[in-house]
Amino acid sequence: RSLDFGWWLEIEMVVEGEVRLPAAVKEAVELLAGQIRQEPLAQSSSVAMNTAKLLRAVVSALALNGEEICVVGLRQVGRVLYEASPLVFVVENTVRRVLRIVREAFELARQSAQTKIAEKVYTDENETEDSPDLDSMMSSKKAQTELNQEARKEIMELIDEHSSEIETASDSIIEQAVGHIHAKEVILTYGGSKTVELFLLEAAKKRKYEVIVVENAPSCDGHKLAKTLAIEGGLDVTLIPDSTVFAIMSRVHKVILGTHAIMANGALIASCGTHLTVAAAKFHAKPVVVVAGLYKLTPGFPHDRDALNVTLSPAAVVPYR
Repeated sequence: RSLDFGWWLEIEMVVEGEVRLPAAVKEAVELLAGQIRQEPLAQSSSVAMNTAKLLRAVVSALALNGEEICVVGLRQVGRVLYEASPLVFVVENTVRRVLRIVREAFELARQSAQTKIAEKVYTDENETEDSPDLDSMMSSKKAQTELNQEARKEIMELIDEHSSEIETASDSIIEQAVGHIHAKEVILTYGGSKTVELFLLEAAKKRKYEVIVVENAPSCDGHKLAKTLAIEGGLDVTLIPDSTVFAIMSRVHKVILGTHAIMANGALIASCGTHLTVAAAKFHAKPVVVVAGLYKLTPGFPHDRDALNVTLSPAAVVPYR
């Protein structure tokens, strides 16, 4: 669900390391945090887009108050979103990217302002003997306002550019589909991934091949993927249960997988059963291709496997009544 942040934010002050935000901002943050909490396995691209949209709205107001307040406010909002579900790594990645954009934009704005003021001071010194120095002119209220406005404009443009990268990430991936999939190959994929679906459909436009889809029980999202590939792509699709992955792997030429996040050491945060599929592919010496956008790259390490698991209700497997 897309969120609407069409309001003008007003920052009051920083109190004890936190920004006092208006009620409308807190409501929007809680709305997005509630969505993340209820659907931790939602489509990563939509979560990243909504996060970038929220952070853009926050920056549009806070940047006029200086870098410190802007950074504190972004960290505060990012902390709330992170605590909603620590395993939704695209939120953490987006917040870190925006924080870096803010710091770089203010640094460039300061350098630009110093250059302009230095030129003005040099010109004034040639005309008059009594002219203000560089430090006093940089600390003036007018100079700070112009600096914040310039930085704000640059930040907004860079966040829009980052949002476009997230939106077009799948397009960049599917362009390479024909180079990875060849005619008459047998491709195996696990569960249902939107990126994998677009990747296989793009290859189906120029290649005729067979796809084996593992159903990914108990969610069985592989059923929808198999149906889409058969109807829209016109492919020969075989749907198999998770227990037959090892037995059928010898027939497969290549394994193509989607993922929720890619850790710093190359590990994947993916659907339960992906490890089984990759282990079977390794045993049979089959190549594995993972398709994912750059916004899923995470600087963290999988230090604790138990902490990186999303435990859901067993009602989907064993009903209470």
